[in-house]
Amino acid sequence: MNKVNVIVKQHINFEIYNSVDLSLLNKSLKDIAPLYPNFNSWLNFRFRRNISSGERNIILATDGSNILGLSLLKKSNVESKICTFYVPEAYRGMNIGRDLMSKSLSILDNKNSFITVAEERHHELKPLLDSSGFKLIKSIDALYRENSTEHFYSL
Repeated sequence: MNKVNVIVKQHINFEIYNSVDLSLLNKSLKDIAPLYPNFNSWLNFRFRRNISSGERNIILATDGSNILGLSLLKKSNVESKICTFYVPEAYRGMNIGRDLMSKSLSILDNKNSFITVAEERHHELKPLLDSSGFKLIKSIDALYRENSTEHFYSL
């Protein structure tokens, strides 16, 4: 009897949400929250408050029961920004980041979109940002935390 290896690619949904359980978001972002002072307050108050106006968007990549990646966006007359972009380590290498970035840029639909990246995550995101058309425009030391550099990328 011949054996055949069958590879089943996990089905991943990318959906835009205008409301989501913020405790679930907090849990999903626990690894990056320490990189930004008052992150949970920002998420629970400033970000959440502007979801209903359409100024903020949430894109979740899910497999039906798990959050595999997420992007928090700000789209206003003044700013077009990827505020938070994260794929947990367990789900990296599955092209989730590439697809999530593509959907994020499609929603922002602005050639002046930008993202900032903490020094600790810079090496992870730089290849994706480069391949998505972003260019490093400046780096600022101690912007959010002492002994850390924040990198600014723009399309």
